[in-house]
Amino acid sequence: MFRLALARVSKPRAILRGHANYLTALAFHPDGKILASASHDRTIKLWDMATGEVRLTLEGLDAGLTTLAFTPDGNLLISCDQNGGVKLWRSNR
Repeated sequence: MFRLALARVSKPRAILRGHANYLTALAFHPDGKILASASHDRTIKLWDMATGEVRLTLEGLDAGLTTLAFTPDGNLLISCDQNGGVKLWRSNR
């Protein structure tokens, strides 16, 4: 579980639940509508920021994830794991 809050707001804007282990990385899509979260549970979740719902879960990764980033055009999501593996995921918004 993690909380997303705006700096000037005292209450969380959303509480996003779904990972089975602690989070290791977050990345916003360039349009701000999707948040990617990586976890030590070896999954990536793509969250719809308008609804707070999971749009997609990527599973079956080889190791815990350490880094996430979208390319500037938003067409690819890049993930890096603790074993040095790098994967490129096509973003099919």
